[in-house]
Amino acid sequence: MAEVPTHSTEPLNPNHAKGLAPHEARDPLPRSRPIVPQPQLVLCSGMVRSASTWSYNACRQILEGDPWPTVAGYFGEQTEVDRVIAATDLAANNLLIKAHLPSEQTHSAIAQGTIKNIFTYRDPRDSLCSRIAFERCEIGTFSDFFRILSIVRVNLQLMDRYRSSGTSLLIAFDQIMNAPAAEIARIASYLERELPADRCTDIATAIGIDRAQQVVSDLEQLTPEATFRTANRTIERTTLLQTGHINGAKTGQWREDLTPEQQLTVHLVLRSWLLQLGYETDERWLQQIDQWLRTAGLNWRSVVQDLWRDQDYGSAFVLLTQAIDLGIAQRDDVFDYITLAALGGDREAAGFAWWSYLGDRDLLELEAEVTALQGRILAEAERQDALGTEVGRDRAAALRECCADLD
Repeated sequence: MAEVPTHSTEPLNPNHAKGLAPHEARDPLPRSRPIVPQPQLVLCSGMVRSASTWSYNACRQILEGDPWPTVAGYFGEQTEVDRVIAATDLAANNLLIKAHLPSEQTHSAIAQGTIKNIFTYRDPRDSLCSRIAFERCEIGTFSDFFRILSIVRVNLQLMDRYRSSGTSLLIAFDQIMNAPAAEIARIASYLERELPADRCTDIATAIGIDRAQQVVSDLEQLTPEATFRTANRTIERTTLLQTGHINGAKTGQWREDLTPEQQLTVHLVLRSWLLQLGYETDERWLQQIDQWLRTAGLNWRSVVQDLWRDQDYGSAFVLLTQAIDLGIAQRDDVFDYITLAALGGDREAAGFAWWSYLGDRDLLELEAEVTALQGRILAEAERQDALGTEVGRDRAAALRECCADLD
C-alpha cells in the first residue's frame, strides 16, 4: 500500500492529533461550529475523473468546523479501507476517506447508513477520455481500450448499487462545475451540518479549479513532508491533488478524443447508463448507431468481432441487429447474429433469423448453408468449453442445442 496520506499527525492513532494541520495556517476561511450529534464516517467515492477529489475537499472543509479532529486521506482500496476504519476511534474523530473501490464490508455499512457515501458521476464517455489522458494509458489494441472502458462500467455498476440502497448522496459533475456552492450546501446537509450561504461560497472558491491548478503547479516546490508519491505521481497530502490532476473539464470531449470505432463501442457497452442518466435518449442513441453503421470507412464488423472476443456478447448482438435492420448485413453477419443468439440461449431469435435468411436462398444451396452455419456454431461451442468455466459450459450446451435445431 502507498504511504498513508492524512492531515492528522498520527494517521492510525487519531486521538493524538492536536494543534493546527499544515494547511490550516494558510487557509484563513472562517470556521462554522455547528452542534452535531456525533463524529461522522464519510467516504468520497465516485466514477474515475468525476470530481471525487473536489467532493473530498468539500467534506474536509465542512468537517473542519467540528469540535473533534478529522482523520482524512487516501488509504488505498478494498480491505485497506476496512483496516483504517477499524484502526480509528470513531467515537472521538471524524474519518474522511477517498476511495473508488471499497470492500463488501464497506458496501454493507453504506447500505445501512453507517457510512456517509458521496458518489460523484459524469458522462461516462468523458470519464473514460479523462482517465485515458490522466493516466497516459496506452491504447494500442482494442483490448487495451476495452479494459479501461470496463473500469468505467464497474464504476457505473457501483453507482447502481448505491442508488438502489438510497443512502448515498449522488452528485453530477456538471452541477459541480455550474453551481459548486449549491452542491457544497447539499453535502453539508447530507453530513448533518448547517452552513451559511457565504461559507459555502467561500469553500467553493477555496477548492475551485483556479485554486486546484495552483496547488498542482506548486507540487514540485513542496517539501517531502507535504507530499507523497504513488504511481509515478506526486500527491499533496492535504488536498490529494496530484500531478496532472487538472487537465480540463470539457463536456463532450469524447467526440474529439475517441475514434469512430471507439465511440461506437462506448455507445453499445454503456447504452443503459447513457439513457438512464439522461446523456442520451433512445431516439438519439439509435440515430447515432445507424449513422456510424452507414459511415464509409468505419469498420463496424471489426467492432463486432472485438466485442465478441472480449466476451461482450450482448453489445455485439445489438450491433448486428441494427446492421440487419438497416439491410447492410451479409451472409456471415447473419450467421454471426444467429450464433450470438444461440450463445445467449435465445433459440427463438436464432431460429427466426435462420428461416428469414433461408427465404432468399436457392434450395440447391441449403445443404452447404446449413453445414456452414453448423460449423460456425460448433466452433463457438468448443471455444466456450475451452474457457473451463461453468458459464462457458452452459453456453456451449445452448449452442449445441441450437445447432441440433438446424438438422
